Amino acid sequence: MQLGRLLQSVRVPIEFDGNGLPILEDAAAIADWERHCRRLLQERFGQPSTLAHRTAAGRDIRRAVLQVLRRLENGSTSAGITRKQIATLRQLVLMCAREQDWASATGPIVGARNSEIARRLGGRDPAEALKPLIRHGLIAPHKRRGNGHRYFKVLNKGQDHEMIEASGFAIAPAIVLLESLELIASYEEHLVEQHIALPRQIAATLNEARGLLAPFAGAEWTREAEQEIKSINERSHNAKKGGLERKRAVLDDAEALLARLEARVQGQILPCADSSAGVEIDPLGGETTPHIYSETYDSHGSCSGDPGDRSGNESALPPAPAQCESDEFGISRTGFEWSEVPELFPFTRGMIQIDARYLRPAAMTLARLIGIGSLGLIERAIATMGLEAAVMALLVTGQHSADGQIRRTPEVYLRGLMKRGREKDLNLGHTIFGRRELSRKAGSTDLTVCLDG
Repeated sequence: MQLGRLLQSVRVPIEFDGNGLPILEDAAAIADWERHCRRLLQERFGQPSTLAHRTAAGRDIRRAVLQVLRRLENGSTSAGITRKQIATLRQLVLMCAREQDWASATGPIVGARNSEIARRLGGRDPAEALKPLIRHGLIAPHKRRGNGHRYFKVLNKGQDHEMIEASGFAIAPAIVLLESLELIASYEEHLVEQHIALPRQIAATLNEARGLLAPFAGAEWTREAEQEIKSINERSHNAKKGGLERKRAVLDDAEALLARLEARVQGQILPCADSSAGVEIDPLGGETTPHIYSETYDSHGSCSGDPGDRSGNESALPPAPAQCESDEFGISRTGFEWSEVPELFPFTRGMIQIDARYLRPAAMTLARLIGIGSLGLIERAIATMGLEAAVMALLVTGQHSADGQIRRTPEVYLRGLMKRGREKDLNLGHTIFGRRELSRKAGSTDLTVCLDG
C-alpha cells in the first residue's frame, strides 16, 4: 500500500507540519481532511474485490496500525502526541475489529454510542477524549448527524459486495497517515537511543570498569585506567549535543576499555592453593574480599566513581540520571540540559540559575518568583510528577505567566499541568522542542536586525 505517495500526488488545500500531520485549525479544515482521506481510500480500495481479499488486506493494515501505536505508546515529543492520546486511538482501533473494513472504500468507522465509547475509555467523556485526535488529524467525524446520534450498519453482510453505512468517527485518517506515524515512531526511537539508552549503557560500562579497578587501587596501571575512564566520561557528556554516531563511538571505546581491563585483571589474580574455598589471592598482597561498588552519576547521566562532585565536595552529590527513569514526560528524549534554561525560559535571566544538583531549592525559588505561595502545592507537584518534571512545569508556568498567556493564576495553571501529568496527558518534551524553535527564530530575527542596522 502506497497511500503516502498517493497523499503527495493529490492536490489538496491542506497544510502539513514537519511530521507529516495535517494542520487543522477549524471545522472546515477538519471536514476537508475527512473528505480527502475518504477519497484516497476510494481510489485505493474502491475497485471490486472479494470479501476474502479485503479481509486479508485489512488484517495487515490493522496490524500495522496497532504496531506503530505500540511503538508510540510513550507519545511523541516531536509531534506533541501524548501517551493518553495514543492509548485512546488504540482503543478506537481495537473497537474496529472487522478486518475487511480496513481495506474498504470508507475505512473503519466507530459508530458506537457515547456510553460504549466511554466504557472503552475508562469512563472518560468521549467528546473531550477524542477532540485531540481530531485536532491532530488522526480521526475525523464521519457523516455527523444533527441530533448527534451515531449508528453502524452492514449492508449485504457476508457477500463480496458488502458495504457499511455509518455515522460516527472515521479511522481512515490513521490509515492515510500510517507512513507519517512510522517515521514519527522511528524518530522517537532515535531520541531514546541517543539520549537515554546509549548514555545508560556508557554509564553502566564505566561503572563496571571502576568496579574491576577497585581491588587494585594504588597500582600504576589502575591510575592510568582511571584517567582513561575520566576521559571517556567527559567525551560522553560532550557528545550529548552531537549525533548518534558520536555516542556510539564513545560506547565502543568504553566497551573496549572494559575488555582490556578484564583481560588485565585476569592476569593479575592468581588462584589460591585452596581453590575449593573459592578464595583468590591478590598479587598486591592479601586475600581479595568482595568489593561493594557504589555508583554515582553526574548530572548528565555519565558514570563517576568519585564519592562527590568533581570539586571533591562530598556534600553535593549529583542526582541519579533522568535517563534511568521511564521518561514519562519526554524530557530525557530531547537531550535537555539545565544550562539551556535561560535561553528557553527568558523570564529566569538574572533571577535564578538552576543547577541539576539542587532542583528542590530551585523549585521553591521558582514558585516564589511566579507568585505561587503554597509550598505544599510544590511538594505535591514533586510527589506527583517527580522532581525534574515538577521544575520543568514551574518553568513553563512562569514563562506563560510572563508572556501574559495565563488567563487565571499561575497556581491554577500548575494544578492543570499536574492533573494532565496524572492522566498521562502531559508532553513536556514537546514543549522543550517548541521553546527551542522559538529561541532559534528569535535569535535569527535578532541577527537579521543587526545585519540590517
